[in-house]
Amino acid sequence: MGENEWFSRMDAVDLAAAVRSGELSPVEVVDAALDRIAEVDDRLNACCAVLRREARAAAMAAERALRAGEPGGPLCGVPVIVKDAIWVAGVAATLGSRALAHFQPVRDAVAVQRLRAAGAIVVAKSTNPEFLWRGYAAESLHGVTRNPWSLDRTPGATSGGSAVAVATGMVPIALGTDAAGSIRTPAAYCGVVGHKPTHGLVPRTPGFEELRTTNTIGPMARTTRDVALALEVMSGPDLSDDLGVRAGPSRFVRDSPKIEVARLRIAWAPRIHGAPDASVDAAVAKVAERLAGAGWRLDVVDPPVPDLTGIGVTSWLGELAELGELREDRLSAFGRHLLEDARRLSAREYYVAQVERARFTAAWDASLSGHDVLMMPAAPHGAPPFGPDRVKPGDGGRVGPSAIANLTGRPALSIPIGMTPDRLPIGLEIMARRGGDADCLAVAEAIERLGFAVPSPPIGRSGGNGSVKVLGTM
Repeated sequence: MGENEWFSRMDAVDLAAAVRSGELSPVEVVDAALDRIAEVDDRLNACCAVLRREARAAAMAAERALRAGEPGGPLCGVPVIVKDAIWVAGVAATLGSRALAHFQPVRDAVAVQRLRAAGAIVVAKSTNPEFLWRGYAAESLHGVTRNPWSLDRTPGATSGGSAVAVATGMVPIALGTDAAGSIRTPAAYCGVVGHKPTHGLVPRTPGFEELRTTNTIGPMARTTRDVALALEVMSGPDLSDDLGVRAGPSRFVRDSPKIEVARLRIAWAPRIHGAPDASVDAAVAKVAERLAGAGWRLDVVDPPVPDLTGIGVTSWLGELAELGELREDRLSAFGRHLLEDARRLSAREYYVAQVERARFTAAWDASLSGHDVLMMPAAPHGAPPFGPDRVKPGDGGRVGPSAIANLTGRPALSIPIGMTPDRLPIGLEIMARRGGDADCLAVAEAIERLGFAVPSPPIGRSGGNGSVKVLGTM
């Protein structure tokens, strides 16, 4: 990591405290982030735009404010990366498609506005696959983003760029979006913490208004406390978001540690993905054993999970059909097939999918009515190798259990708990009731305290044995 090794080892909470105290300057911190991106991203392709000039200008402004006696916010001087799909004023928001390469929003998303107001500095935008659909492909505008644990493997989609940036120490916090596991799966594959909030908790406006039914903005970080801080800063109602939660401001940093997790009623679903790989099975069993030993009550459950592909795909295609700003002459072959499928969808098919979604939500709520939290593998295996580029939208398999949180509006978080024999991270998913984001965070923090951690990836080490995440010892 060189002379900026300190930066990649500090989380956002500690960085902001050091900046506020004068131990570090905002310019010093932002320069370290930009240097780190330059050092490693040519091998990974996590960033689709690096905002060097804008970030340094913001850092210098923050430095002047601190010298003038301003106290600095909770994220004072902290560099962050924002997924391409999330609006940042004056920076292209392309959804990974050449058909949107020309589009530059004139306003920040509310989530970005709130991060900036708390002192965060946007240093880059991260990659995502075309139209946020399935995995990375060479034909998408951003090309292939690679997993830092193994360059021939996927980082997960569709917030893989943000996950890679956090895992390799480019920034302590990055934003992703999640419509069917798109924060949690990359977090699991890259060995970081990723949280999909309760639907509507974080405003999704202004943005691509068409992609609204299940898509949620959420934070990714190397520690749960950084996720809690970012979520606290971004959450709360905004009049521009008609699907937003009409609740007061959340206090996740203060409230999550106060939750007595041993009193939570926890459902444990180790087989929800079917039969996971043996290493995943062993890792989640070890977590269950340690939690039981700490006095937690875990009830093994096997909730019914129908094939959600029809509901999910129909919902997402129905929204994509209305997407504006497209230069259709620049669509890739995959994008063209996707848009054609979307426009063939009838209003009745979309309506039926929403009815089925409502029925599934009611059935799921009833099946877990006796529990506060559900825990399950975030993925049944480590990050898989890249497959062939997709030609048609139907290529690539079914919608899995990760979509449950999106279709039901529940919060869900992925936290790393171990490694496969191939040295790939294993993630655990923690899902709570709608509005139960603090429960997700509290359980994740408790698991961290028990010592579950992963080392830093091969691209990200200092001397071959460094650790981006330090959460104790096994």
